Amino acid sequence: MTSDEYAQALAEMTEEDFAEFKRTLGGGLETRDEYVRHFADHPFLEYRICGILGLKTEVQKKGEADRRLADAAKESARAAQEAAAAAKESAEHVRRGRILLVIALVISFAAFFISLHVALDKI
Repeated sequence: MTSDEYAQALAEMTEEDFAEFKRTLGGGLETRDEYVRHFADHPFLEYRICGILGLKTEVQKKGEADRRLADAAKESARAAQEAAAAAKESAEHVRRGRILLVIALVISFAAFFISLHVALDKI
């Protein structure tokens, strides 16, 4: 939770909710601004304050971001593996196509020479 998020959460509270917050957190402070300044001076209170307000700490947010990043990296790796498999399959098709082309050329040359031989025999 940043100071701005904290200030916003306090600003959105009703007076009754703020009074309950002050009783729960303690510290003897009076105004919302005093609590925000106190948080800035005592960042170790973040976990407790976030627990009271139902907000996430910066560590929790970073952890979630790290998990999302790890999930994205896994998805990227999976997509790369699929792309590599498709490229391998495509290369196999190209190789087969080249073999068929060579066979077709051999047959064409054979047919040409047979035709040439037949034509020369008629002369």
